[in-house]
Amino acid sequence: MPGATPVRAEPRPGHYEMPIDDGAIVPRERIGIQLYTLRATVRELGYDRVFRRLAAIGYTQVEFAGYEGEDPTGLSRAGLAELLEEYGLTPAGAHMQGAINDSTIDDHIQQALDLGVPAIGQASLPTTFDQATIDSWNRWGARAADAGLTFYLHNHSGELQTTDANGKTPYERYIEETDPAAVSFELDVYWAFNATVANPSLDPAQLVIDHADRFALYHVKDGHEPGSQPPDVSNPFGLVFGGAGYSMTHLGQGDIDYETFFNRIRTADIAAGRPADGRHRGYMLENDNTNGQADTKEAWVTAVTGQAWMAHGLRIAE
Repeated sequence: MPGATPVRAEPRPGHYEMPIDDGAIVPRERIGIQLYTLRATVRELGYDRVFRRLAAIGYTQVEFAGYEGEDPTGLSRAGLAELLEEYGLTPAGAHMQGAINDSTIDDHIQQALDLGVPAIGQASLPTTFDQATIDSWNRWGARAADAGLTFYLHNHSGELQTTDANGKTPYERYIEETDPAAVSFELDVYWAFNATVANPSLDPAQLVIDHADRFALYHVKDGHEPGSQPPDVSNPFGLVFGGAGYSMTHLGQGDIDYETFFNRIRTADIAAGRPADGRHRGYMLENDNTNGQADTKEAWVTAVTGQAWMAHGLRIAE
């Protein structure tokens, strides 16, 4: 059954227009940042100063992980919407914060509508298959669709690490058993590659190719393969995953072969008649390791170098 076309965030005209690189595989106007990357920075500086910098860097989209409550200046929701407009930033989606259930889903939908956010996502999924959860996602997705929004699911590694008797991971079953008209997906590429350590049969690019109509967004972040770098004990992700899995680093400085990953998907998209320019998906840079690093160089190194690397460093295969 073909999936419904998810609602897409179309970029607004920005104040900081930059030339488009025709040889780049990632469309400039769909490069965004998951604001979880800059969560401590937002809490320190506020959205006004952060959005100003992001627009100057060249970002056109943002994905929220919390709204005006993250801002220390008493910013209202209407004020947050005005800042998006002022800096030419389009919200691509939002990871819902707080409880997500039948009683709260309408509040999450209304929050998104207030800000012009076209898609709402659940950030963490069960690592074992659960039919009741599938049923809930279908209900919540249908309510979001009725309001004109896309409901999407974001992965970590656990739901991709094990397979059942039919060779299916819980995540693959989530894709296959949710209603395509109600539920879309955001592939966190780092966590998918991290899952290949425990599940070597997993092919993250093929996962997207096999279910291409279901993916609306990517989380684009990088990591070192197991054993290639010593664990970074300064952050919890480096400590936990540095020895037994990938350890996170700035985008473009790790071992994930994004050029091959995106070119394989592009080739399959063209063969299937989908857009060759990749504009039907959003590319959200993220680095989980900037927690606690407020207005420090590491958080902004991720933002600056990651945007430039996506805009210019990833090339269409000849």
